[in-house]
Amino acid sequence: MQNNRKTQGFTIVELMVVIAVIAILSALLITAVTRSLSAAKTAEAQNRLREIHTLMQGWSGSNNGSVLPSQFNFADEAAAGSPIRVRSDDHLRDDQYVGTWTDILWTDNEMYKTYGLHETELEDRDHLRWKTNSPGADIYSVRSSFDNPFRSTMPNSRNTNGQTPRPTPFGDGANEIEMQGYFAANDFFDARSDADGHPDADDAPAAEPSMVDRYYTYGMLDAPSKSLYLVDSIAGETIAHKTITGDNDESAWLHDFGKGAISLDDANQANTDPTGQIDYRYGTEDGSCLILLLDGHISQEVPWVRLGLDNPQAGGAPDKSTLQGRGIRVGNLTKKVR
Repeated sequence: MQNNRKTQGFTIVELMVVIAVIAILSALLITAVTRSLSAAKTAEAQNRLREIHTLMQGWSGSNNGSVLPSQFNFADEAAAGSPIRVRSDDHLRDDQYVGTWTDILWTDNEMYKTYGLHETELEDRDHLRWKTNSPGADIYSVRSSFDNPFRSTMPNSRNTNGQTPRPTPFGDGANEIEMQGYFAANDFFDARSDADGHPDADDAPAAEPSMVDRYYTYGMLDAPSKSLYLVDSIAGETIAHKTITGDNDESAWLHDFGKGAISLDDANQANTDPTGQIDYRYGTEDGSCLILLLDGHISQEVPWVRLGLDNPQAGGAPDKSTLQGRGIRVGNLTKKVR
């Protein structure tokens, strides 16, 4: 007896529906995984900032409650015979006593031992290359997988406009895209004296530059919980809101993502080509950056249009489009801002 029943298969429409459903589910899965990985990487970077804050607190406890300087210059102290440990290596030549917060923490905690650099990374027979100065870009040419404790676990998303490989404050910025991203210290805490080149130095012709270094203590600050110390940056280990002459300049804190956003230059004139150093390296689209406040808590912030050093108001309320309007201060840290 012949079986006339035909085997029923999938129609083209049914196959297309199945493929579409699989594609949608795959897209949702990829999105969920991507978000999960991004959240995990952000959490790792936040943990790195917490570790840095612990080291900062240890240094402060041993130095009369002072806030860790963003940068220093101990050349005068060395010339006067004071014992100097930080960046005291004569192989550094002109930079022998000039450095940043990373050098202080690295040297103060003898981290060259922790990271095994006291045994294997000799520049010559009698010179330990990274004993008194923290590793910079040069470490990656020797150890490509080196995990710098003072940088983010996420890479720099882009290069700076500068062409020198030296990070600020030593040069114009670094071309280090895809390397460990910088955490930059707020240069409000620049401890250099007037004679050492502090941007607030009195440059009047008859003035005698002070040789006293500038240190802030936590007791001098109005609100440590609102005072910014570290922020994600592409340019180096410090970030300033003043020019070398001491004029206010917000440009380093702004980035327009190629959209022609407005910033303010020294003369408060419109500038449609700001040079931004903040790196919004977490998340999607324009992304977000992490900020370490001096009380140890971490804020994750989306881009802002102005730094807001003068705490602008919008209809009687703080302007949330500015960083200071969000309750985070960069300047005016030792007095109340109304």
